[in-house]
Amino acid sequence: MRSLSTFTCHKRDNGCGFGLLDAKQRRDQEAYYEFLMFAEVLQGQLLYYEKTLDKLEIPRPYFPSIRERLIQDDYDS
Repeated sequence: MRSLSTFTCHKRDNGCGFGLLDAKQRRDQEAYYEFLMFAEVLQGQLLYYEKTLDKLEIPRPYFPSIRERLIQDDYDS
């Protein structure tokens, strides 16, 4: 089972990361930005979740923090 935190990773074998990489390689700008928008929403949810855990002094059940692996638009690079 994959966690939400791994789903937003940029690696080829993970959810949105695979979608972003695949769309970029195919030069499918529309698909790329759809995946990016979806990933950014998930990323925002994870950031909120981590802030809540920090406030409650509960350790994260995954590493590294989403703050250390933020998704960025690199379509043109």
